[in-house]
Amino acid sequence: TMYDTGTFKLDVMLGERGIIVEAVVTQDGTSYTLDRDACFQYDPRTSSSPEDAWSRSIPSQWAVHTPNDVEVLWRVFDANTGITADIYCTKMAERNRLDIRQIIEPSDSRIASSSGFCATGVIGD
Repeated sequence: TMYDTGTFKLDVMLGERGIIVEAVVTQDGTSYTLDRDACFQYDPRTSSSPEDAWSRSIPSQWAVHTPNDVEVLWRVFDANTGITADIYCTKMAERNRLDIRQIIEPSDSRIASSSGFCATGVIGD
């Protein structure tokens, strides 16, 4: 688990050399999975339905951007907690990868507690 508040959770699956190959966002008990290859299969530069990169229909508050020629940015927003997570899909010569570049907590006190690597600095099981 990378980050968990109880109602918002971000898990990652690591592949060879610690490369993130899959991200799983859970909001209110519903999980959404993004695979590193599906991200480019449904690249918003070439696909009319980039949201199909996810395992299920995504919340309307989520947005996709193309910051440059080799990256797709998914900005995931959780309305209940106010948390925003930036998941970058990066096209590499050898293999694609995902990067979680930032998780932004709101400045108000909606989050009672959090756990996971981003909150504790400790990698769990």
